[in-house]
Amino acid sequence: MKGIEGYVVVSFRLGTDGRPRDAKVVEAKPRRVFEREALRAVRQWQYARPKAGANIDSVTTVRLEFTLSQ
Repeated sequence: MKGIEGYVVVSFRLGTDGRPRDAKVVEAKPRRVFEREALRAVRQWQYARPKAGANIDSVTTVRLEFTLSQ
């Protein structure tokens, strides 16, 4: 509504159930504008369950863009 665009970079670990765990903001521009919504969105994601024995202790980083649509 304010005409603001930006991005948020979120990092997280993938749980054995395919859900993001320990999500945190590592970068955002502008600050304190989109972080809450970015974390809320990432926490709702569901990945395919990792195969048994897969290394799931790695950190995944994603960049979410917030742009105005016309």
